[in-house]
Amino acid sequence: MKLATTLVTLAFLIPTILTSPTRNPERSLPDYLAIISSLTDATNDFSSWITEYALGTITGPDLLTHSTDLLDAYAGLSGTIIQLDPLSNSDALGLLNPVLGLRDATGDMVDTLITVQSSFIGDGLNDEILVWLGELKGEMEYLRDRIVDKVLAVLKDAVYDVLNSIPEQIGRGEDAFWT
Repeated sequence: MKLATTLVTLAFLIPTILTSPTRNPERSLPDYLAIISSLTDATNDFSSWITEYALGTITGPDLLTHSTDLLDAYAGLSGTIIQLDPLSNSDALGLLNPVLGLRDATGDMVDTLITVQSSFIGDGLNDEILVWLGELKGEMEYLRDRIVDKVLAVLKDAVYDVLNSIPEQIGRGEDAFWT
């Protein structure tokens, strides 16, 4: 509900935001979009590995190796954001749909994890997946904060709310694996 309220508020702010002066006339949106796209792809790839695990094609240790790859992707790309230029108001708005796509990919990944939780329990991996989810959530929160740092004050709260919907998805997984 809070996300919907934020999106409605943004709809009213868009005319003002688009006419406000910006600190940085350079377009940095493509760099941010590339990062969000890479994370969405990495998340979808990991979802595929979860499916392979459920089918018995790969082992639990193999899946844990791939889970580390996703953590590394988040950590590396979060570090890249620090080096990017701040976002203009219109560029910050341009991030919203791609971020919602990453949120959806993350939600799908969490749903897939929850679906095969009994396999993780049977293989003694439930606790390791729970720890991994906590680490992934921490990486996403770090990424969220780095992006919000690059947004002008008028949009900080709205961008925060949209980005925070991703660690909230991961939190659903933590809740499910907390047995």
